[in-house]
Amino acid sequence: MFRRKDERAARSVEKLKALNEKHKETEIEDLSDEERREFRKLRAGAGYNPHAMEYLMGSLLFAEENMEEALDHLRRSEKANPGNPGLHNKIGDVYMEMERFEDALKSFENALSLDPENANAYLVLCRSRLKRGMYGKAAHAAMESVGLQYSNPRGHFYNKSVTAPEQAAQKVNTFLSGRLDEKAMAASISPALYRHRA
Repeated sequence: MFRRKDERAARSVEKLKALNEKHKETEIEDLSDEERREFRKLRAGAGYNPHAMEYLMGSLLFAEENMEEALDHLRRSEKANPGNPGLHNKIGDVYMEMERFEDALKSFENALSLDPENANAYLVLCRSRLKRGMYGKAAHAAMESVGLQYSNPRGHFYNKSVTAPEQAAQKVNTFLSGRLDEKAMAASISPALYRHRA
């Protein structure tokens, strides 16, 4: 899919190398306006990032609920950039939608190993644990998320949900059937739950 862009970027890199070689003794101020435009154009063309394109395509396919293809694109992006915690969160989200909870849990844990202060990673880890019936661990993840980012309605919602485990799965599934309704989640939070926080 991105082959034409890869080829165009490779051609731009080659032309840029040739232009740099041609003008290696020339100061920038001595270049003509046309030569400067050519340098800018080639730099822009050579700056194509195929791994970012794979991530964006995976995100688009995820939004379109095409999980298998989304996972393929995200995995290709991961090969080039395994140290991106947001990428691991996105892969975990795809696994959650595919109901591959063990794989989702591994992805979220990978994100946290890369960025232990990632509030969103704790939040999705909480969701994964709720789906698997691990209510105590889900509560811990929700509290970590809220502790890292207090203004996080989803974190508060999940934290409240896991205080009553028998109702948690029902509440979460209500909000997860379709897209998350953050306003409804925020409205369900009792401020009394967090009165110990300043």
